[in-house]
Amino acid sequence: MSKLFKLKKFVTIEEAAKYLSSSLEESVSLSDIYRLVIDKHLTLSVRLINPEFAVKGQIVNGHDGDWVQLQTDLVTGEVLDEPYSVCINDNSVPIGTNKWFMFDEQVHVVDGVWDLAMIGMESLHIERLYQNEVNGPEPVVTKAQGIYLQQGELVCRLQKEAADRTEEILADIQSGLEFILEPKGISVDDFLSRDSDNLYNDLTDDDIDNVSFLLGLMGNQVDSIACYEDSLGFAEHSCQFVIKTMELARFLQSLDDEPPAIPKIEEELSAKERNTLLTLIGALCNELNIDLSVRGVTASVQAMTELAGTPISDDTIRKILKEVPTAQERRQK
Repeated sequence: MSKLFKLKKFVTIEEAAKYLSSSLEESVSLSDIYRLVIDKHLTLSVRLINPEFAVKGQIVNGHDGDWVQLQTDLVTGEVLDEPYSVCINDNSVPIGTNKWFMFDEQVHVVDGVWDLAMIGMESLHIERLYQNEVNGPEPVVTKAQGIYLQQGELVCRLQKEAADRTEEILADIQSGLEFILEPKGISVDDFLSRDSDNLYNDLTDDDIDNVSFLLGLMGNQVDSIACYEDSLGFAEHSCQFVIKTMELARFLQSLDDEPPAIPKIEEELSAKERNTLLTLIGALCNELNIDLSVRGVTASVQAMTELAGTPISDDTIRKILKEVPTAQERRQK
């Protein structure tokens, strides 16, 4: 590693490919970099050259209407002194199976270097770059709309300034007022010309609520409506794809720290030894009150293997747990 490289906090994708080629003593192409990013072996970042607009939030797990506990601030990403519970509702958008982006209502200005979260249009963009390098088909499907960036627990969705829709909004408000007032023989102009004491004469309570809402929009709220909308591509922003030098060091270290392959039970054990081992697993789970029939238990067991430093894939765990005998089957034996 050169002295100049050590001073850099990030490098371009091309520089990263050259550095990995030199470090691994084998050719690493741009398509290799993109594939590593897609497969989540390597984290790609984007440098926002100019400040950009974004909504901020975090990823939560659950179903629509569930209450979840937030441990970090939605805007700063800092750990909260007192966590609080919020409902997955209108301020949340689905980004995967039981995964939601819960966001703050305000639009913020962001800059600097952010990691690609690889859950929205940013994932599709990298897939397109990869397919272009290997002359593959054009991908068209993405998990979630919008471009998602990440700094630790803090996630943002890039925004762009929307076209001025003031006239369109005012026309919609006019139509709404006409829909409420004209059946009662009142024109919008006549209604607006009334004095305040007689303004809502001839209207029901529901009509008054609806008209008051529309008049509020017509007044001082019009300028704040639809000022921003989700970005659909990086071309709408001044930015540069980079890879952090710390991420390159982590990736190289991970290649040296690969865990030993997990031996397959079917190949390493006799039938009797294998059945005994499965029975032992069932007894231990029963003692620890782990119900192997509960949905999601595979993910919990996988997390245990990762904490132990010997990660096992969820497919392998699922296959093994399916063969673990139940308490009743163990008693029958």
